[in-house]
Amino acid sequence: AMVDYAATHGWVDERGDIRAHMVVSEHDQVVSVDDFKAAMRSLPAGISAVTTGDGEHVAGMIVSGLTSISADPPMVGFFVQQTSSAREPLLRHGRFVANVLGEGHEAVMQAFLGQPQGMARFAQGGWVMNGQGTPVLPDALASIECDIVCTEALGTHDLIVGKIRKTTCREAQP
Repeated sequence: AMVDYAATHGWVDERGDIRAHMVVSEHDQVVSVDDFKAAMRSLPAGISAVTTGDGEHVAGMIVSGLTSISADPPMVGFFVQQTSSAREPLLRHGRFVANVLGEGHEAVMQAFLGQPQGMARFAQGGWVMNGQGTPVLPDALASIECDIVCTEALGTHDLIVGKIRKTTCREAQP
């Protein structure tokens, strides 16, 4: 039936060979940005406060897409919007701590979402500095200290991949 259909359209030559036929769409139809964002808002995910920098030059952002990439070597990754105030400090310092948040971390999350980049974001939570001076949340479900080993621009965001150097885990409710 397919060969007969091709023959009716002139796609079969006198030897019986079928000519490939492709239809190229002039318009690559995708959903609107608003529709995309609405769909993604309904996707449940864990929340992490990703921190970077040292001393007074700290930065942080809330990430809902921290993901395991590899167990050997141990790596995690997340995306940062290219216009984010945390992007440049992340790339400059070359390391980060993913602090996995749980119940009781609402004030930490609100500070990260509502305060300007810098020390003001770290006013809640009793942050301490690790050996490299990067903020670590002492009561996070897990703190995952990483060196950035890969970045890749993808659309409006950069994929940041970190090789895990140290983890600290606590028992609490996610």
